[in-house]
Amino acid sequence: MKTIKSHLLCFLTTILVSAANAQIVYTDVNPDSTSLGTYNLDINNDGIIDFTLRKTNSFHVYVHCTSCSVGTYAIPTSIYIQPLASNAIGLNGTNSKLNLNAPINSTSLTWSDTLGLVLSHTSYSTSGLACYYGHCIPRSTLSGSWASGGTDKYLGLRINVGTASYYGWVLLTVSGSSSFTVKGYAYDSKPNHSIHAGKTSGARLASQNSPLENFESFQLNIFPNPVNQSSIISWESGKSEKVILKIFDLNSRLVQTISDNIYEAGEHSVEWNAEDVKTGIYFLQIQTDDFMKTEKVIVEK
Repeated sequence: MKTIKSHLLCFLTTILVSAANAQIVYTDVNPDSTSLGTYNLDINNDGIIDFTLRKTNSFHVYVHCTSCSVGTYAIPTSIYIQPLASNAIGLNGTNSKLNLNAPINSTSLTWSDTLGLVLSHTSYSTSGLACYYGHCIPRSTLSGSWASGGTDKYLGLRINVGTASYYGWVLLTVSGSSSFTVKGYAYDSKPNHSIHAGKTSGARLASQNSPLENFESFQLNIFPNPVNQSSIISWESGKSEKVILKIFDLNSRLVQTISDNIYEAGEHSVEWNAEDVKTGIYFLQIQTDDFMKTEKVIVEK
């Protein structure tokens, strides 16, 4: 798995750098992932978990707490995100919930890289201390800014690789303290480069009402997948544009150009003849003038 994900990162980097304005690596979580437990977030697809999103109850938190004095007790049921290694979460004051287009960089936000950050929790007193995964901290710091209006909002993230920092975001819907939904995430592959919440490859910004409409309006389907001899690739485009479909292997080598034509707005499909393609993992890249997306394809003979 580590080898496959490392190849995937290499593939994405190779393809994105070669495209104009394509510094941003975007991962569309499709279908959206709603969790009542734990979601591990690997922003740059290198096989190493960067952040952990989790719903937890007070007992789960309490049993990890050993340093609080007698009389303190655990925080209530909550949804929180924990940075791993030296990665960090962005804060605008005490608020981590960002709107579309909010700048994410070293100066626009303050960065927390130690304790995790509570996004939402059940109601409880804000006075005194809270037991928070082995740390005794003021309850007032656990306000949970996502408790209301947490639908399709962004969380600013920073990942550190060696001495370089990379800025990104994750699109979330937080439903009180009951569940959370991960819808997509992205980071700028240029070190120390600012990114805006919701910005994707091709520098297209989605609307406030539908933060991922530029992806959702460009539906891409591969059937069957896994592929044996052939597969039908279908998509729906919202405008007349040139569409390029290519297949790459794990080493970023071009295997086949399936299509390089102008298509009118509407539904389209082409057949991919994989008769001469060996068993393995491949990547279908679809590219227009201002949009690019990659899907994994498995060939089984």
